[in-house]
Amino acid sequence: MSDDSREDSWSRADAYFDILAHDVTNLISPIMVHAEFISLDKELPRDVRVSAARIVRLIRRTANFIMSFRMLHEVASNPPRESGTFDLNGLAALMRATLSSEYPFKKPSISVDTPSNEPLRVVGADYLGRILMGFADNAVRNASKTEVEVQIIARKLRHEDGHEMLRFEVIDDGPGIPDDLKAELVVPFESSKRLARRSPSSLMFYSAILERLGGRMMIEDRIPGDMRKGTRAIAEIPVE
Repeated sequence: MSDDSREDSWSRADAYFDILAHDVTNLISPIMVHAEFISLDKELPRDVRVSAARIVRLIRRTANFIMSFRMLHEVASNPPRESGTFDLNGLAALMRATLSSEYPFKKPSISVDTPSNEPLRVVGADYLGRILMGFADNAVRNASKTEVEVQIIARKLRHEDGHEMLRFEVIDDGPGIPDDLKAELVVPFESSKRLARRSPSSLMFYSAILERLGGRMMIEDRIPGDMRKGTRAIAEIPVE
């Protein structure tokens, strides 16, 4: 196959995947909305509401899974080379608006702790923003209580090899993630490996995306040693 034919095939596959991802998301969104209302209707039997709530969680995870796979495909096929502006405060404002709209029956609180109010410059700024948004979405979606607190901390650090990195911590006070699943989520996804997951999770792709951007992902307990007190999702990415 010639280079032109290979590029044309790749472009067509890319377009088909993009259409499929958006169509599936559009199809499942109305189902999720109806299931959410059913889950909150106290006049219905409890087992019906519990089943509806489970459907809502699975649909949201599936939608995020599809879009995260799409993001990994983009990074793998066309890795970003140039740095872009990353405005953490602007992202936090977008998170508040988006999560309040996506989860009308919850009250997410997003706070930011950054040493500078100036926009930062990193390679893959758009992907970093989507990953941090995914971290926050995961925290709000899985929270068992109405009021959900999410804190985002940004710091510069220098590794032993001399590389300067930006470290972003998205910290929540939710139910936490078991240790065995933490270890599973941070292993970079490889297309050559068959998926063997208990349920779809967008987090499984973030490690691979950050690795391709020269960074890494970590999942820790908010309070070390006590997973029941919340999660600390960490994304590190090189500074320009």
